[in-house]
Amino acid sequence: MAGFKSLLWALAFVVIVVGTYADKDITVAGITTKVKGQSGKIAVYKASEGADSGVTITYDAIKEVTAAGEDITSHTFNNFATMDFTFSDVTAGNYMSSSVNASMFSFMANMTVDGVMATLTSYIYVFRERGNITIDGEDFMVTPGLMKFNVKVEDWAFCNTCKNKGDQAVSGEYLDVYIEIKAKHLPQKGNKNGTYELGDGAMMTVPKEVSLIFMLFYSLARS
Repeated sequence: MAGFKSLLWALAFVVIVVGTYADKDITVAGITTKVKGQSGKIAVYKASEGADSGVTITYDAIKEVTAAGEDITSHTFNNFATMDFTFSDVTAGNYMSSSVNASMFSFMANMTVDGVMATLTSYIYVFRERGNITIDGEDFMVTPGLMKFNVKVEDWAFCNTCKNKGDQAVSGEYLDVYIEIKAKHLPQKGNKNGTYELGDGAMMTVPKEVSLIFMLFYSLARS
C-alpha cells in the first residue's frame, strides 16, 4: 500500500505506447516477467519451470483517503480485472542515475472514478547485470533477472468536499494502492531489512520509503 498525490518518480527515458492488448513478456538470465494485457497481472517465474514456479502480482484497489487516513468510499477503483492495458516497446539502457544495464517497458490503462478519467501506468525494469542502484537514499544490490516495477497514477480528481460515511463532507489528500502477491508459501522475513522470502527461491524487497514511492523488487534464484 502506498500514499501519493502527484507524480513521484520522473522517468529518464521516453516510451512509445502501441495499441495492442496482447500479453507482454521478457526473459533475462532465465527469469521471465510476463504482464497480461487485460487486468495487468504480473507473473515472475523461472522460464524453464513455467508460471507455477514463481509469483503473481495483482492490482487490487486504489483508494482515495483523507489527511487523517480515512477511506473515501465514493473515490475507489477496484475493477482491474476488466481493464485493457497497452504496452510500450521494450528498450534497453542504464537504470536511472546508475550504470546498471536493464531492459524496460511500461503498460497503461485509463480508469473512470466518480465520472472522471485517470490513467494508471506501471513501469517494468528487468536488470541484465549485477550492480547497485539507489532509491530515495537506500542502496540496493540487483542481479541479472531481477525485476522492479513502479506505479504512477495521473489526472486523478481528488475530492474537495465529497460526501462520505454518515453524509460527512471530506477532502482527499492521498491515494492508497493495494496489491495482492501470490506465491507458493507465506512470506517469511529475510535476513535483511525489508526482505521477504516467498518460497522456491522467490524474494521480495520493499524499500523503507514504500509509503511514498510504491516500489517492489522480485527475484528468483536460478537453479
